[in-house]
Amino acid sequence: MSQTVDRVVLPAPVDPDVSKTPTASGRRGQGGLRAWRRLPWGVRYFLGRLALVPLTLFALCTLAFGLVNLIPSNPAGVLLGDFATPEEIARVNAELGLDQSLWVRYLDFLSALAHGSLGESYFTGEPVMTALGARVASTLELVVGAWIVAIVLGTVLGVAMAYWKSPIGRSSISTGVALVQAIPDFVLGIVGSLVFFYFLGWLPLPLGQLPLSSSPPPAVTGAAFLDSLLAGDWSTAGAAAQQMILPIAALGISGSVVFARVVYAASAEVFGAPHTAFARARGLGEPTIIWLTVRASLLPAVAASGIVVGGLIGGSAVVEVVFNWQGLGQWGAEGALEADIPVLEGYIIAGAGLSLLAYIVADMSMYWLDPRVRVEK
Repeated sequence: MSQTVDRVVLPAPVDPDVSKTPTASGRRGQGGLRAWRRLPWGVRYFLGRLALVPLTLFALCTLAFGLVNLIPSNPAGVLLGDFATPEEIARVNAELGLDQSLWVRYLDFLSALAHGSLGESYFTGEPVMTALGARVASTLELVVGAWIVAIVLGTVLGVAMAYWKSPIGRSSISTGVALVQAIPDFVLGIVGSLVFFYFLGWLPLPLGQLPLSSSPPPAVTGAAFLDSLLAGDWSTAGAAAQQMILPIAALGISGSVVFARVVYAASAEVFGAPHTAFARARGLGEPTIIWLTVRASLLPAVAASGIVVGGLIGGSAVVEVVFNWQGLGQWGAEGALEADIPVLEGYIIAGAGLSLLAYIVADMSMYWLDPRVRVEK
């Protein structure tokens, strides 16, 4: 008797290479990834950070629009005065587009921003972009000068606190730093004006970018000191430099607190490190040790520069009002008092954009100064 044997048909083996073969889109994606990885690490470092700038700017613009338009205000009432009738206020709101919904106004804001416009001032009719271009250089004069004062003074104070062996001397410097941190920058400006102008008479009247006796140079950047240098008018440039001393000192002394704290932490670690004790044992002089400590402490100071510059940009508003500087901060403060929505939006966007630029510059500076950042993880 014959016996029938059932055959079991097994599935054909699957080639693992075939199953993992990428599709056309997958090959393009892997090709793009390979091309990205073939780029030098420094290029990828910069491009990766710059790629976030458009998204960050869009978020900043949206935040500026929301902050200004969601706060209860009455621009038409401020524009017309206290005796305006409801009909007149309604008419002005319709002319300014304030009677539309918030969503419609936001879309109009984005559309104008895409065309390079931030609107016009409700009170002066001046385009906001024109006003920004005429005032941003004046504020940058103060911010850059204050940053130099802050990083130099903060480094000196931080290294002194870390090096000083006497508890009394160290606590005295620490108390002075804490006292400066507690005093607003505009108070420092007012006190400096009283001391150096009113009592001592060492500086001219601290009102404006130029003394009343000086003729303004041809307007190029809007900043009197820079315009005087561009025009080759050294006498006016010197007078403008004297006017800058007090506002720069007020902002710089206030901003030095952050650098003093950061440098102190870094310097204390360096002074207590074994290699510093070894350097002293080899007979290396104290000035050389202090200088090497300062160099090692500058990396944290550079990293903190973005935060400090952002604070200086925001803090310059009140200082500019005190000294009648006619810069970006004073322009924004006046726009806030007048409920001038386009001016406020422009000021917030400009200040946030400059702060973002400071963060990027500080980040890229760390790449060039710190070898550890240049090592690919």
